[in-house]
Amino acid sequence: MYLFLVTSIPGSFRRPAVIGLSAAALTLLAACSSSGGDSASTGAAGTPAAQHALLAAATDAQQVNTAVTTLNVKVTGGAQAGTETGTLQYQRKPSQLMSEILHINAQGGTTDIKLILTGTDVYFNEPGLGPKWTKLSRSSLSGPAAASFGKLIQGMQSNDVANQQQMLAAAKNVHEAGTKMIDGVQTTEYDGSIRASDAINALSPSARDILGPQLKTLGDSLISFREWIDGQHHVRQVIETETVKGSTVTTTMNITGINQPVQITAPPASQVTGAGA
Repeated sequence: MYLFLVTSIPGSFRRPAVIGLSAAALTLLAACSSSGGDSASTGAAGTPAAQHALLAAATDAQQVNTAVTTLNVKVTGGAQAGTETGTLQYQRKPSQLMSEILHINAQGGTTDIKLILTGTDVYFNEPGLGPKWTKLSRSSLSGPAAASFGKLIQGMQSNDVANQQQMLAAAKNVHEAGTKMIDGVQTTEYDGSIRASDAINALSPSARDILGPQLKTLGDSLISFREWIDGQHHVRQVIETETVKGSTVTTTMNITGINQPVQITAPPASQVTGAGA
């Protein structure tokens, strides 16, 4: 699930940057998914086996140390129509690292954005504005920088599969909906939905800090989903379709490279500018 917005990023002097804030589990746009629409919209009861599968996936997601997520987002209708594609990599141990590359086409223009997040710093690069990276210490963010970069950081963290599954596991009407091969792996599809207000209560305090602001914006809207889980309880794909305020968002996420090495490297000092450089 995604939020498209236009925001001024420190260092982007020529124009506002169109930022796609990824929130794989939560979004500011919610409605029924196309495949699971009947069950989701009517609130039909789910099955215990399906609920157990999502709980197992949520438990497994907590143990996933590294993964790669590819994103494809399409927004239609309303004032924020556009598309977004991207790749997110993350590592939890031995140190927290995340990187995201986004290509955004919205509001009549295109923007490419690169982000790298470490335990202490955030690096931001918009190639159209020059080759330099902006580096800021997370602990020193304040004022406009805190607002802008804080949303970027929150967007990256909300794309963490563990946060997503924690919310989806609270769905009460989830049901099995067939099987599919994904990247050569047999998976089972589960469809369901959850009210945003219920999702907030289902989150741990740490996940609520990341995802709660977006959920609160949704009010009591319905968040619907379809996801594919393999025999090892790994989530391999999630598709969501949501609408609010005249816009419809369709998000497809594919999760690969589970517990495989990732390549996340901070840019060299010669390519960095900013207070923390």
